[in-house]
Amino acid sequence: MTLFIGIALIVWLLVVAVVCRPLLQRSSAGRRGWVSFGVILILLPLWGVFLYKKSSNWPWDDSQRALQSAGMPADIAGLVGKLESRLARSPDDVVGWMMLGRSAFVMKDFAKAVKAFSQAYQYSHHQNAEATVAYGVALVLADAQEFSPQADQLFAEALALDPQYPDALFYGALAARANGRLSEARQRWLALLAQKPSAEVATAVTERLHEVDQALGINQDLELAALVQAPVSVEEANPAVPLAKAAGVAPGPGVVTVTVSIDPSLRARVLPHTPLYVLVRDASTPGPPLAAKRLVDVTLPLVVSLSEADAMVPGHSLHSAQHGIIVVARYSASGNPIAQSGDLFGSVAYDLAQGKSTPLQINRQTP
Repeated sequence: MTLFIGIALIVWLLVVAVVCRPLLQRSSAGRRGWVSFGVILILLPLWGVFLYKKSSNWPWDDSQRALQSAGMPADIAGLVGKLESRLARSPDDVVGWMMLGRSAFVMKDFAKAVKAFSQAYQYSHHQNAEATVAYGVALVLADAQEFSPQADQLFAEALALDPQYPDALFYGALAARANGRLSEARQRWLALLAQKPSAEVATAVTERLHEVDQALGINQDLELAALVQAPVSVEEANPAVPLAKAAGVAPGPGVVTVTVSIDPSLRARVLPHTPLYVLVRDASTPGPPLAAKRLVDVTLPLVVSLSEADAMVPGHSLHSAQHGIIVVARYSASGNPIAQSGDLFGSVAYDLAQGKSTPLQINRQTP
């Protein structure tokens, strides 16, 4: 745009020179000629700017330019700008705030999404389950502390409004598991599976239930077996990701594979039954992991693979990373994935496009 303005300025000067030169050359022009010259000098560029702004599709508003840079068409970006103007006049428009929040999600402006969904939550008087869950998810994506107490409470409020709301069950279970309430997470995921969700959701929920069952010491989950009549393979749920069959995820592009080991000097400090979390994070963006696994009573070194099926939040998975990813392995003394003082961990940058197995050593302690 800067180059365009520079060229337009040069063209304007040339036009002014061509149009005004005869005025100034006429001996009889005098003061009247200079006045005409001044009027043309000022009005011509103003008129050009007015016409261009009215007829062009350039997004003059900052938020509209952000939407177009995220791949949103100019007409949609313009609608968002109009929506923001409308909300400034009618701030109690819950539907409008929800639309604005979803637009912010598209351009990954999670701070703006938090603001929009919080307005929807407030103006619905805390009685709209969809707005309540959306507000909680926005907080999760914008907060480096992941599932904060506020987000946890919002999911609980949504479930109180609608105990069968699928999004509230899914995110409420994630929050419960992150905060160590495994039995509560299990019941919420079982309730979600009972609604027969899509194959992708069913696969993700079933995998998480197996992890929770392992942590709770449930060897045979009869409730889960009754709900999963025809297990959906991970390959069917994620056809774009190359996966192995029974062994789990096969290394390759689009899949994170690390060989986790621990510094021998730290091995004795790992207490029995301490869960090991392997997390994939966006290198440049705070918020919850792009993917995660929870492992208990494993022997290191161990090869661990993570794919789209291990995403914690739908729509915020491995391929959401904008500037590379980092893989973290952490022994959590508290039992939840949020880092606590004293946790042992290690990290490594990972090239998702290559998908090659990479060594990851646990060799540090959280301050």
